[in-house]
Amino acid sequence: TPKVTVAYPWQRFIHLRASLFYWNRQNEKLSASGFGPELDGILIFENKTVFSPYAGSGVGFESWTQQTEYEEERDQDLFATYFIGIGIRMSRYFGLQVSRRVKQYAGSGPLAYNGEKREKEQIYTDIGFRAIF
Repeated sequence: TPKVTVAYPWQRFIHLRASLFYWNRQNEKLSASGFGPELDGILIFENKTVFSPYAGSGVGFESWTQQTEYEEERDQDLFATYFIGIGIRMSRYFGLQVSRRVKQYAGSGPLAYNGEKREKEQIYTDIGFRAIF
């Protein structure tokens, strides 16, 4: 899932993060894409090592279009998310981050990857690069 994120260090251990994301799923049963914004509050456990564990939660809005063999659907929904992860500092200005996220939709959510059922709750792993300025 491509994502553009801007984080603001509000306090030493508390950051606010705003993201825009886009996703796309294609297989023989389903063709779908979605996008939306997300706002997270993050508690970061800064230390003198290259590893920085963090945890947080947030809210967002998602809009999607999906087409199965039988129908096309356009919909949108609010969601809440919570996560834990670890940041790995590779240099002063560059690093990696890995997090395990849970996203819960307020309504029914989009179709699952197999195109057969709704995903009211999604659990996934996020891996990304970070630039520190």
